[in-house]
Amino acid sequence: MDGGPIAYVADGDRIRVDIAGRTIDLQVEESVLAERMAAPDWKPLPPYVTTGVLGKYAKLVRSAAEEPPAAEPRRAIPYGETTLTGLT
Repeated sequence: MDGGPIAYVADGDRIRVDIAGRTIDLQVEESVLAERMAAPDWKPLPPYVTTGVLGKYAKLVRSAAEEPPAAEPRRAIPYGETTLTGLT
């Protein structure tokens, strides 16, 4: 999720990592977190890599909890055709 609590971590914040429970918790008051989320000047950092294979990966990667992006259907090459001309 973009803009989740980890996006609002500030220097000096305490973070609890629970390996057994598989959680990472930002240990700040809800009012402080709400204030940070409401700040009009906050915006996500731009991606570090925007071109090439890593750029494409960064655009397409999603959390495992989300539905994957829809892929274009693939067409089979008709029997006897030797080129890919005209296929999309």
